[in-house]
Parts: sequence; structure tokens; C-alpha cells
Amino acid sequence: MDRHTKLIYLPPHRWLILIVLFGLILFEAYADQSPKRIVSLAPSVTESIYALNAQDNLIGVTTYCDYPLDAKNKPKLGTLISPNIEKVLSINPDLILTIIGVNRIQAIEKLKNLGLKVIAFPESNNFNDIINNFLHLSEILDKKTIAEEIIKTAKNEMNKLTEEITSVSHPRVFWQVNVKPLVTVGKNTFANNIIELSGGTNIFSDVKDKYPRINYEEVILRNPQVIILVTMGDVTAEQQLFWQKFKQIDAVHNNQIYVIDANLVCKPTITCFLAGVKTIKGLIHKEPDE
Repeated sequence: MDRHTKLIYLPPHRWLILIVLFGLILFEAYADQSPKRIVSLAPSVTESIYALNAQDNLIGVTTYCDYPLDAKNKPKLGTLISPNIEKVLSINPDLILTIIGVNRIQAIEKLKNLGLKVIAFPESNNFNDIINNFLHLSEILDKKTIAEEIIKTAKNEMNKLTEEITSVSHPRVFWQVNVKPLVTVGKNTFANNIIELSGGTNIFSDVKDKYPRINYEEVILRNPQVIILVTMGDVTAEQQLFWQKFKQIDAVHNNQIYVIDANLVCKPTITCFLAGVKTIKGLIHKEPDE
């Protein structure tokens, strides 16, 4: 040791005080970095922010963000496809939350190029993806404790639901999301995951495309025992009547064609996914004409 170097001696309690003060400084610095002015450009993100009790920091949403009801009162910043960039800039957000595959990549990149902080979550293709994205969001918002409790409850509920269908048959299910062209869901979608966890078998689970275009002959050939019509795109309740003419299909013969609101089965949130599984499970395991 250099002879000019002097050691500073501090009593133990003084060191403890310094450590505590240093910790408080770090905590305040971290707190200052947590987002206070958040924009959500996807309904599922908006709903998740409310679930985490972080809605007070939400300053803007899309026109599609209508749940919970209070979300309707938040400033509207355009649609999923075309957010109003000027409005977004005018409210000076410190964080913008988007979803790849839901929001256009061009819009995401434009917001980033303007110097705004943008986080783009990957698209959720199953229940585990939804859980992981929700946990990631909670970390960003410093709400991890709340998220872990919600996730624990959700997993327990899902385990109970899947246990109930282990010993039952798994009926063939056709899931329709568009009429012209006729569109269904393939394997890598959370709709397919809902069908599987509900105790059904997606008749187009062998198709790699997420939302394949098909024809009526293919549906007839695969002969679903249950048909689920999801009211999105150009699918309406009237489509139920259209399928009635295909008497050779088991689902038609046994009167197991059901119309489902897209909001119940198309939002990748924990609450929505669980509700979707419960609903679809109840439908596909009903006795004919029950």
C-alpha cells in the first residue's frame, strides 16, 4: 500500500446507513424509469393493463379497446392497422405497447423511427404464450406480484378443466372465422389450443398455415362432429342456416352448430382464454339436442 494512502474508518452502523441510502438512490432511479404515460395499441394489452391495476398510467388506446368499459373513456388513437401517429406524438407517451402480427410492422417501425420507446410483444399462439406475455408486461409495469397471483389462479383453473376431459372422447371440431373466402384455424393458433384444451380435435390441425383458406368439400370430407362459427370477418349467425343443407355432416345431423362471439375466444388474455375454454368445452361435450 502506498504510504500516502489513508484508510477511512467508519463504524459498522455508519456503513449500514450508507448502504441503505445507496439502495434508496437506486430504487428512486429505477422508479423514475418505470413508464408513467403508456399507450396501448392492442385490445388484449389494454385489458391486461387493467388486470394489473395499472390503468391510471394508460393515456391512449385504439378504437377497438372497449373492455373493460372504462377503456372506452381513454383517448382514442386510431385503429390496430392504422394508429394516428400525430395523435400519439401529441400526448407525449414514454412507452407504446404493440403486438407483432396484430399491429402492422410498418406502424411499429415508424413509431420507433420517431424516437418513441416501443415494445412489441410476440403474437400469442397458445395459453403458455399468453402467460409469458402477461408476465413480461407485469415486469415492465412493475406489477409482477399481482401477475404471479393471477397466473397461479389461472393455471389451477386450467388444470381442473383439462382433468375433466381426460377420460372423454375428443369430437372433431370445425372452427370457422370467415365466409368468403372460407377460412378456418390451423395448428399454430390459440384457437386451436382452445379446442384442444376443451377436449376437442381441430379437423384442420394438420395444416401449417395459421388461417388457411379451404373449401366446403374439404369440410364435408373431414366430417366434423361440432361446428363453431366465430362472429368475425363476415361470419354471422345466418351462417348457421347455411350449414343446415349439408345433412351428411355429423355436426349438422346432430344439430351441433354453435355461434360464438369473437370477443369470447379471440382475445389473447388470460381471462378471455379461460372463458373461451370453459364455453367451448361445454358446447363440444353436449349430448346431441341437449
